[in-house]
Amino acid sequence: MEFCPPLAALNFSSPLMLLGLSAAAIPVVLHLLNRLRSPVVPFSTLRFLRNTAQKTARRRHLENILLLLLRMAVFALLAMAVAGPLVRGGSPELAYGLIGLLLAGVLLMVIPGVWLFQGARKAPPPRPDQRKNGASSRPAETRRDAAGGSVRPRRGRFPSTAAMLALMILGLLGAAGSFFGLSSNWLFAATGGPYDGSSTAAVIILDNSQSMLARAGAVTRLARAVQQTRALLNTVLQPAQMTVLLTNPGPGPRTNALSAGRIAVLGRLDHMIAAGSAASVGQAWPMARLITQAVRLLHRSGEVNQMLVIVSDFAGPAASDAGMFHALKAHRRIQLVLMPQAHGSIPDDVGIAKFQIVRGQAVVGSRLTFRATVLNNGQTAVAPRFALKVDGMPVKQSVVQARLTPVGTIGRRRRIRLHYQLVTAGYHRFTLAQVGPADALPWADRRALVLRVARRVKTLVVGNQADAAGPDSAAFYVQTALAPFGAAPSSEATPSRRGKMGRASRSLWSIQPTYIFSRQLRRLPLEKFRAIFICDVPRLAAVAVARLTQFVQGGGRLCWLLGPAVDPAAYNAQLAGPAPIFPGQLLEPAQSVSGQPIDWVNLKSHVFAGLFKNQAPFRRIIVVGRWKLQASASASETVLGRLPNQAAILVAQSVGQGRVYTFLTAPAGGWTNWAATTSFLPIIVRIALGTAAGSRQNSYEPQQQVCLMRPGVPSRESLNIQLPGRGAAPINIRPTRGPGGRPQWLFDHTYRAGLYHWWSFDHRFSGEFVVNEPAAEVDLHAVAAHLLAREATTRKPVLIAASARRLAGLLAKSSRGSSLMPGVLALVLILAVMEALLANRYQPVRPAAMAQPSSNRGGDIPARQALAAWAGPTVDTDSRSKP
Repeated sequence: MEFCPPLAALNFSSPLMLLGLSAAAIPVVLHLLNRLRSPVVPFSTLRFLRNTAQKTARRRHLENILLLLLRMAVFALLAMAVAGPLVRGGSPELAYGLIGLLLAGVLLMVIPGVWLFQGARKAPPPRPDQRKNGASSRPAETRRDAAGGSVRPRRGRFPSTAAMLALMILGLLGAAGSFFGLSSNWLFAATGGPYDGSSTAAVIILDNSQSMLARAGAVTRLARAVQQTRALLNTVLQPAQMTVLLTNPGPGPRTNALSAGRIAVLGRLDHMIAAGSAASVGQAWPMARLITQAVRLLHRSGEVNQMLVIVSDFAGPAASDAGMFHALKAHRRIQLVLMPQAHGSIPDDVGIAKFQIVRGQAVVGSRLTFRATVLNNGQTAVAPRFALKVDGMPVKQSVVQARLTPVGTIGRRRRIRLHYQLVTAGYHRFTLAQVGPADALPWADRRALVLRVARRVKTLVVGNQADAAGPDSAAFYVQTALAPFGAAPSSEATPSRRGKMGRASRSLWSIQPTYIFSRQLRRLPLEKFRAIFICDVPRLAAVAVARLTQFVQGGGRLCWLLGPAVDPAAYNAQLAGPAPIFPGQLLEPAQSVSGQPIDWVNLKSHVFAGLFKNQAPFRRIIVVGRWKLQASASASETVLGRLPNQAAILVAQSVGQGRVYTFLTAPAGGWTNWAATTSFLPIIVRIALGTAAGSRQNSYEPQQQVCLMRPGVPSRESLNIQLPGRGAAPINIRPTRGPGGRPQWLFDHTYRAGLYHWWSFDHRFSGEFVVNEPAAEVDLHAVAAHLLAREATTRKPVLIAASARRLAGLLAKSSRGSSLMPGVLALVLILAVMEALLANRYQPVRPAAMAQPSSNRGGDIPARQALAAWAGPTVDTDSRSKP
């Protein structure tokens, strides 16, 4: 936009009407024409009359001067109002304040000046009789009156000359400052002139997040925002240099410079889709980073005028960053424009913000517990219903109803729970959907996740016997807990025969244990196992420790059961490393004859949650022998069980993507009766099965990177990923080295929400994962634009317009200025009322007769009465003129 620099920030729409300022001289002319001169009347001696106080006369004179100034100000302000005062930039309130400061400064200069002028007048020369009597040295107030009584000397109650001069200087500074503020652009940062945009560099930040898909009638917010952006570039702004920055630009190249080609900029809007969130997720750019880039682009441009326009609904992450306008502090010349697209009534909408598994195992026969968070975006209370679907098929008797209060209340957000028992193995898609017609935000009515369900969980039991676990050993009790129906566990060293009972039991039980000798651990492939139990093994080879570390970092579960056969020196030497799979250094064992019961376990952990209602059943476990542990200071370690002396008995830690559990005792050598209690079997089973609560790795959000780590897939084989939608070609990705050197496949082209399928080159391995819309965009509660405008530290006022037409009006108003006529007329009215009150303060009233003194001294009462009757009204000798 091109502005002609004005001469002053305060301008007038009709400057010729300022000739009416000459009307301010009318009160002065009338004062001079109607000036009254006091008549000269011959009079006798004044010794018998009271002296008139000069204080009253001086006050009356000052009030007359003030009355004259008020009348002049009324005429001058009327002329200014007729001329149409306009202020460009800043705020009209600031202009009103400067005008008031100018008037106050003039008053502060005039009133003390008149006061000093009156005080500088010399007193009249003394009469000859006063010189004879020697009374010229003191004023009349200090002599005795005619009645013989003494008069108390009157001291001055008026400010000194220095105070009057200080008031005059203060008024001069105020008037000069207000005049400078009104006659310059220092306080008013507008440039004025006609608006055409030929010398403007404009950057438009367009929010294309998922919340912009909310419907307002038949049109979405995003479609309306694109329409407004086109109107800005084509008709309203027409900038010389321009660009459009998207909050979710997609896989294409990013904009790094301003362009003069309007067609190219508009062409990029045709290929734009709503994706992701207006926050720092994956490749999405947060609003603060976009504003920083926009400021950098505007700073590089050579245009005089610079404008930053943000088109957004300012809901959710789009306005969650409190410091997003921080980059504007160093560039205050930029004109900031906020265009809220959520302006108007709040739509009726209910969305699902979160959907996850909180309990259960990813194995056939397990009962999963789902938890979802739903919220209400409307202004009315609703009771929506939600149903669970598995692979697109509805589950019977799974409908749950939630009662939600209106937006802005505490009850607008609720949690619901649903349950489902797994019956088949493989990849399954679980979807929570709202029952009923679609509302303002259809994509928020459903949310899904993918879970890989195993038919059996293969576990490995490592003992210190070569052939099989001996009786009364830790490995024997663990095997019995993992195969409670009597099926003979398989052995990697000597495979056993499997009869009908074994097949039947395996069909009923979800865990398939395998026993090996500790020396075979360095040769056996561990990728096919989900959990490994190290049962009272004296020592492990360095190769076995390295393989166990890779196994845990890749997502496996490792459980240590430390009994009397453990060699602490070998453990301390072999299990120390940069990513330790052991909680700390082993000290000497602690044994007691009577033993100690377990005093506390963490009932919130998935190992103990839901087993018993309180701690009492776990206190039946008696520990006779245990290992003392010098725990490390790692933040990933958690104590799950303690003895009465606060000694740890069970420690859990996270290593990579896996989990490590360490029991500092074992059911071997008479160290504990744990294997004989009812809590042993469920604890071992839960560690073997793990928890499906952490199985959200198959549920992602747009522009979030997906990491596929599939055991069994060759490390050099690539994977093909099929994107959702018709006509989309599969994308081939190559493996990379992940934690522990295991192969992993990274995929970051998750720009679309939906179900993604992947498979290996020979189709032996396949799977799927789902991409949901961002959960943060479900909340449509928007931040008011005027609250965001307060955070922007710009020299120019922030313009807020919901449409391009409204913005055109604001720009036109900013170019020609804001009218001050209403404020000036209000000021005229105030001054007119003040003038009326001051003019009618003193009414011409005939003075009453003089009061009679209490005593007749010197026979002067008849003389006073005669003088009063002869002279008539009292004459104010100090009043020279009257306005």
